[in-house]
Amino acid sequence: MWECPNCGNENDLDTGVEEGQILECLECGSEFEVTSLDPLDFEELDLPTVDDDDDTASDDDDDDWEDD
Repeated sequence: MWECPNCGNENDLDTGVEEGQILECLECGSEFEVTSLDPLDFEELDLPTVDDDDDTASDDDDDDWEDD
């Protein structure tokens, strides 16, 4: 078992866990990379966040195309 540092949920640990393996908390979805097996240690993955308010891309259909 391992405890998620973000939400405190107890998660099962596979018997064949290896260094570099990704663990995911079943409660909050946080992901961690195993950095050591004895003792078990892991660190949270820094995943890029998606900014929904990004104004650099537009899905508008106002193309400058003209019908000939």
